[in-house]
Amino acid sequence: MGSAIVLLNTALALDDKNAEIYNLLAIPNAIETTSTRHFKYYERALAVDPKHRGAHEYMGEAYLMTGNLAKAEEQLAVLNKLYFLPCEEYSDLKSAIAECKQKNVESNSAYLMVAASSVQGITVIIYIIHPF
Repeated sequence: MGSAIVLLNTALALDDKNAEIYNLLAIPNAIETTSTRHFKYYERALAVDPKHRGAHEYMGEAYLMTGNLAKAEEQLAVLNKLYFLPCEEYSDLKSAIAECKQKNVESNSAYLMVAASSVQGITVIIYIIHPF
């Protein structure tokens, strides 16, 4: 994962107004659930592009990983308001919230967060398996 971060930081140095780079930089930081660093990257992505669907989705998923269902639902509401028709990010976050609600009832649950994007011609796929 370190090489992906290096590549993303290099891309950021070339284009610090690219919301997708900030969005992708947040994901490796989300692994450390004791830290809230990843939220600053999502916030920066949304400052650059307030309608960035991926940032809203992944921020909502990050809130789920930190146990903040209400904040995840806020991100879902933002996606619902921004886009007349449901988009993939809305559907994915809605499913993740429903899964979280169900798994909060069950024990030994886990959540899989997957992100894939292409930045500066480089495709990055990141998988995070996180217990609730």
